[in-house]
Amino acid sequence: MEVTLARYAGFCPGVRRAVRMVEETLGKGGARVYSLGPVIHNPQVVAELEARGLRVLAEDETAWEKEGLKGARVVVRSHGIPPAQHDLLLRLGAEPVDATCPTVKKAQRAAMRLVKEGYRLFIVGDAAHPEVAAILGHVGGNAEVIKDTQELREWWSKRTEKVRKVGLIAQTTVDLLTFRSLLDGLINEVPEVMREVGEMKLINTSAATRWPARPRR
Repeated sequence: MEVTLARYAGFCPGVRRAVRMVEETLGKGGARVYSLGPVIHNPQVVAELEARGLRVLAEDETAWEKEGLKGARVVVRSHGIPPAQHDLLLRLGAEPVDATCPTVKKAQRAAMRLVKEGYRLFIVGDAAHPEVAAILGHVGGNAEVIKDTQELREWWSKRTEKVRKVGLIAQTTVDLLTFRSLLDGLINEVPEVMREVGEMKLINTSAATRWPARPRR
């Protein structure tokens, strides 16, 4: 039997950074420490952190006031949060600890720049994912989330005004193949887009393109 060992394994850099920041925050002592939702999708790691004093805060904002967060430190996990949630934590007297992945921050900045420059923004990704929710929050919801060419086609058929400038970014966990497939589909399968749009700007925000798929034996 031949065993192939992946060259790259383990948590992504953003999650490793978030876990490290939780550990550092716990080590300071003197205040309750929460993570806004599970800091990682790994029950064993979360359980270990909880044993050291971490509390997992429900993502439902209505529960935050009941929790009594005044004086507590709340670690924002790697997905990031919308600015409105950050402001709410401050109003409740909590100290946010921003563990947002730097690559996710890049996507947030790219989204804000495109919207500011007048592009109609499309985010390739999952509308239900917290990272996408955070990006949308940074642009005031002024973007469309699509996961395939069909969704783009449906949105385009229902638009109420002409679109001359299109900006495109991706959720950081979207792989390059999916991103490229949608771009190809946009050009080849939705010709009305190409007839109407005079300018298109793409910013590559997919962290998945930075992970070489080269196995090591």
